[in-house]
Amino acid sequence: MNFLDRIDNYRKNHGNMSQTAFEKTIGLSSGQVTQWRHNGFTPNHASQKKLAEAMGITIEELMRETDGSEDTAAFAADHVAQSPAVYIYDGADLAAAQPEFPEKSSGPVSVLPGTSDAAGEYFAFRIDDDSMLPDLKPGDIAVVRRQSEAESGDIVIMFSPGEPVICRKLILSGQGFILEALNRSCEPKYFSRQDADILPVHILGKVVTVIRYYE
Repeated sequence: MNFLDRIDNYRKNHGNMSQTAFEKTIGLSSGQVTQWRHNGFTPNHASQKKLAEAMGITIEELMRETDGSEDTAAFAADHVAQSPAVYIYDGADLAAAQPEFPEKSSGPVSVLPGTSDAAGEYFAFRIDDDSMLPDLKPGDIAVVRRQSEAESGDIVIMFSPGEPVICRKLILSGQGFILEALNRSCEPKYFSRQDADILPVHILGKVVTVIRYYE
C-alpha cells in the first residue's frame, strides 16, 4: 500500500468522493493525483503536508509503503477507539444472535458503523477469559475483520451452535483443523471435516489488532 492507495481509501470512506472533489477539498491542482498515478511521481513536501493534514495522518504514515496489514489494523482500531456508537460483542450475546449477524441491537452487540474499506467490515469482540494469554488478556478488545475463511496460524473468532463464541488460533491440517488456545493450560480442540459440517463450526472473522486499556 502506498500514498495513492491511501488516497483511494480515504475517498471511498468519505462517500466515494470523486478524485476531482478530493483535489478541490485538499487544495490541489485539478488532475494532480492523476499525474502522480500515471507518471510515477511523488508529491512534493507542500503537497504531502496538505494530504496528511486533510487525511488526519502524519506525512510518514502517508508516504510509507506497506503490505496493507498495518493500515488495516490502524483503520479498524481507530474506529473502535473513537466512535461513540460502537458496541462490543461478548461471546454469549454474539452466539445468541447467530445465524444472523445483527447490524444493531439494544444490547452490547453491533457491527461497527462505517467500518468498511477495501479490506472489509469489522466488529469488536471482548476477550472474557484467560485462554489466549499471554497475547490477549481478559478485558482486551479484539478488532476483527469479518470473514468466513482464514489461513493456518490466524487468530480467529469461532462459533458453533449451543456453544459460546470463542477466540482461538486456527491450525489447518489435511483432515480437518485444530482450535488452539495460546494458554498452554487449555486443551486444544480437534475437528475433522465431517465434524465441522455436522456441528457446524463457523469462522466469524480474523483478529487484526487488539485494543487494551490501562488504568
